[in-house]
Amino acid sequence: MTKTSFRNMLHSSDIATIEIPIIQRDFAQGRQNIEVKRIRRSFLDVLKQALTGDEEISLDFVYGDTKDGRFIPLDGQQRLTSLYLLHWYLAVRCRVSDEQRDFIKRFTYHTRFSSRDFCAKLATISPVLDDRPISEWLQDQQWFAGSWRKDPTIQSMLVVLDDIRALFTEVGDEACRVAWDRLTSEANPSITFEILLLEEMGLTDELYIKMNSRGKPLTEFEHFKAQFEQVLKEFEEALPATVGQNGSYAEFTRKIDQDWADLIWPFRGAKDNADDEFLRLFRFITDITIWRHGLDARPVDEDLEATARAVYGGPETEVALTAQNCLFSVLDGLHAEFASATTMADIDTWFRTLFANDEHRAGSVTIFGDVNLLDDCCRSYGLSQGRNRAFSLPRTLLLHAVIEYIIADVRPSRDEIKVRMRCLRNVVFASQNEIRVEIFRALLDEVSAYIVNGDLAALKSFNRAQVEEEVSKASFLSVNRSIELGEAIYRLEDHDLLRGNLAMFDLNVDERVFIRRARAFDALFAGKTSYEEISQALLACGDYSQQIAGDRFQFGSPSLPSVWRDLFVARSRQGADNTKAALTKLLDAVHDEGIVDIEVALRKISEDYLREVAASKKYNWRYYMTKYPVMRSGKSGIFISSSYKMGFNLCMMEQTRLSSYYSDPYVRAVLELAGVPQDKYFSFWHYGYAGYEADNRWSLYSSNNRHFMRVTQEGFDIKSGRKSKIQAILDEHCADGSGRLNVRQSTIAGIVFDRKDRIVMAADLLREIIKGED
Repeated sequence: MTKTSFRNMLHSSDIATIEIPIIQRDFAQGRQNIEVKRIRRSFLDVLKQALTGDEEISLDFVYGDTKDGRFIPLDGQQRLTSLYLLHWYLAVRCRVSDEQRDFIKRFTYHTRFSSRDFCAKLATISPVLDDRPISEWLQDQQWFAGSWRKDPTIQSMLVVLDDIRALFTEVGDEACRVAWDRLTSEANPSITFEILLLEEMGLTDELYIKMNSRGKPLTEFEHFKAQFEQVLKEFEEALPATVGQNGSYAEFTRKIDQDWADLIWPFRGAKDNADDEFLRLFRFITDITIWRHGLDARPVDEDLEATARAVYGGPETEVALTAQNCLFSVLDGLHAEFASATTMADIDTWFRTLFANDEHRAGSVTIFGDVNLLDDCCRSYGLSQGRNRAFSLPRTLLLHAVIEYIIADVRPSRDEIKVRMRCLRNVVFASQNEIRVEIFRALLDEVSAYIVNGDLAALKSFNRAQVEEEVSKASFLSVNRSIELGEAIYRLEDHDLLRGNLAMFDLNVDERVFIRRARAFDALFAGKTSYEEISQALLACGDYSQQIAGDRFQFGSPSLPSVWRDLFVARSRQGADNTKAALTKLLDAVHDEGIVDIEVALRKISEDYLREVAASKKYNWRYYMTKYPVMRSGKSGIFISSSYKMGFNLCMMEQTRLSSYYSDPYVRAVLELAGVPQDKYFSFWHYGYAGYEADNRWSLYSSNNRHFMRVTQEGFDIKSGRKSKIQAILDEHCADGSGRLNVRQSTIAGIVFDRKDRIVMAADLLREIIKGED
């Protein structure tokens, strides 16, 4: 075993070159993932400190073998390559002579020809170091081969060179010369390592390679743990004498391997390791601290070590002490709460006494997601799903509330915390627009205050209308004091389509009326009845649409629960009161018809309305949409009207965007009633919305894409396609010479009604046209 340096090793009598063997992997120190970045920055910073300070450092053992004057490292490749690049940079920066830097040429890679050639070329050049990154200058040179851009070792070297340059940018020329001298000193080099040859270890090449392949590098957690312990130690050592030692360093080193290790052990999963889970929990607690104390650090920063140093070891002593106390308090509180938990099932059980997943369970609060918020946090906090946080801000608030309950000096009773969690769930779910990172500090503080004192007034940054509703519901319950009423309200709140929001329900009614409406809603939306049938009966009870823009009207979707949820939780949309009135009428009608067979009840409600309209011969858009299911088949539930009101001029949107597919609901109804196979004769889908003009909404002949049919205020326009047979049929059905099939109409209070069912009229005509075509 020999202590040496990079320069002295290459000046020894028995080593002429250092050759990275073909069995080694590519140089990886320059990879751009988070963990390698962190390790690289830390390693290079240590090297710089050794060169610009007074202390020497040892890089531990470098294992290898010598063959014909070549030292072949089997462990130490990454360190040796970084030292090679550091020597090259300082040699160029200090403009040393070719003789002084000649030894650099004797480092090479045998893994790829491109890596070998790059090292050979790099060792001979002396570029002018200007403001540009070194990698940019090198890649601009004529001799830089295009194939080198695909060599991972070369690309990694370029990254490390840029980092070394950046590290020494603020170091003056004189100090750099001192660094070069310390680095290449024959007697007292500042950076050394121990060479350990295989024959000295009694190992063959084959046996060593097998042993080394089973070795594991330090995990991210192990690196973090060591670094954080150092942060706490340095912080304590720097504390003024008046403050004294707070013992956080000793406490952390003890608890991280005992109490907190026991806390996190059930989260280990199949991999039998909970290191990553602890780091995500640490990140969560740290981000909460950053938000609540307005610290100058960015939550969910990718560099956890730098963030931890800024938060827990920062220059402001009181702030750092507060942050440390928060961290220790939360971890200690969680450990105490789950001290008896030995498996994840034990922790699941604790959370299931408080929360339910996606359906109502008496005595719990449904949160529509994994109930074990702590486990979810440990698995996904800080990760992303596309553009979204895997652990969302609303779930962050809920877990924060749970932790505040656990660590509270005086806890609310179990029954009381369930009430508070329910109200908080309702408010959080109704505050999608209010929950933003910019005001997250206020949101966290308000949640803490509410969990401790139960005063809804504390939630002043959340959705105001929902907070007021919570007050109204509490008043409603306090006046009636009915267990049955409470269960009815809680069951509604836990419904997936409402999620705590009862904007569609009147709280100023007799409790028996409310209970029966709640039961009708639960039966109606239990998942056994199709949205199509519900929409039909709801339309029969009234125009329940909401105007989401001047020209757009939102109805329920035949397949998307999210559309119905948006309808039911709306308060500020124009038409929300109409939705409430129609739904209330439907719920009362369903109760009157009986909730034993919902489908029969809905059919009866729809048929009664249709008979009433037919008897009065007043056919308007609501009648047509109620009678003909295909007119409600657009998946988005959105209708667009150029007249800015529902009527006969409508586009039914399949998706929400105007550039998606759409169709004319009246033409669709005619084609379906006539029994025309979809798209066999006529094309009725349109794509890429071009405007409201009826000219752009013709349904076409499939055979030649010529205009066939379009709806008008008075009826339909139908083109004969210059076919005499079709023109004769149009004449028989009293269409005028231009193919206009008009319906007799009347206007009452400014509303136009058809006196005959236009869909039936046009379908009869279309059947004859198709018969003639066949």
